[in-house]
Amino acid sequence: MVFKQENNMLIWVQGQERIQVEPWGNDSLRIQGLMNGQVKDEALNALLAPESGVAEISITARQASITNGAITAQLCPQGTVRFINNLTNEEILAEIWQKFPQPERR
Repeated sequence: MVFKQENNMLIWVQGQERIQVEPWGNDSLRIQGLMNGQVKDEALNALLAPESGVAEISITARQASITNGAITAQLCPQGTVRFINNLTNEEILAEIWQKFPQPERR
């Protein structure tokens, strides 16, 4: 399974990799990624507690997205993320997926 929704959070999982995106106050998203495990909410961080927000989550076979107010994050099956400003419909930031070749065998 690549995409799933848990409560108000969009999650991408592939192998041991995990990315989770959740609303974090008004017009903002919090994204966390890790290998091997679950994100611990009690972990120390520099973010203040968010105001409650309800996100709109959409999941298809080709992509998943989460919208919170004026921002949308789109995730592709490879795990890259793209952020869109919903007011101007402009791309804010996007990762470029690159498949790195394996090192040569000895």
